[in-house]
Amino acid sequence: MLIISLTPFVAFSIQTDIQHPETIEEAQKLGEGISKMIPGFIREGLQDAIPIWTNIFYTLKRPWDRYIAPLFINIWEKINRPFKNYVESKREVLDEELKREKEEIRESAKQVSKSVWQRILEGLRIEK
Repeated sequence: MLIISLTPFVAFSIQTDIQHPETIEEAQKLGEGISKMIPGFIREGLQDAIPIWTNIFYTLKRPWDRYIAPLFINIWEKINRPFKNYVESKREVLDEELKREKEEIRESAKQVSKSVWQRILEGLRIEK
């Protein structure tokens, strides 16, 4: 996108009196000269393009902030309200189920730890 916005500036800045090189050395010098000129063209193009893109950004941002964003916020609140009410109504039930699940996990962990400990003791028993 940046290249497209800079293309007109670069095209008008290039001089047309460049002649075709006849030797490799001349081609090398021409290439070096062009490579030294390109950063200047880009810098000039950016200096001209940045205020334009900034203006476009703020021109689009103002209507968005005033009209479109509040519309989306309003729609989001209307969609979110029933879900929020539903979750709040189920909160107590979910808390009770969570407590039951915790107790079941604790009980199963005790049984597993007992069985592991019993296996260790059985492994350590020395038969006579």
